[in-house]
Amino acid sequence: APSPMAQVERGLAAYFAFVAEEQAAFTLLFGGGTRRDEEFAAAAAQVEGSIASAIAALLELPHLGEPERQLLAFGIVGLAEGTSRRWIGRGRQPDAAALSALVAQVAWAGLRSLSAPPADGDGTRPATHRDTDSPASDHASAPADDPGAPPAD
Repeated sequence: APSPMAQVERGLAAYFAFVAEEQAAFTLLFGGGTRRDEEFAAAAAQVEGSIASAIAALLELPHLGEPERQLLAFGIVGLAEGTSRRWIGRGRQPDAAALSALVAQVAWAGLRSLSAPPADGDGTRPATHRDTDSPASDHASAPADDPGAPPAD
């Protein structure tokens, strides 16, 4: 099975490939002008909801309930949609592959920071994971005197 980060990368690569290949369909579905029609807006919201539900199902965050996972999933959908509209407006530069890699880095940075619940309500997260897809791995090899290293337990 692909790692969580690979799932984010693959999902966004597929999304931006769709936008690149089906720009007219994307613009029709997610363009601002078409949302003025109530019936069409409802259909577009249903598509957004389906995408968000698929994303939420992949979010393995046991300390968050379903409502929070759905909310985060809609945030990811919004990130991809807003980026796509701007990308189209700028002449689709960089290419879809480069854009999806960049957006995946942003999305993953946010998602991986949620892998563990906050400790003691102070906003810091315990360093419990040491694999490449975990937030703690970023500092796993930081020297003890590194001011950017997480506090020692």
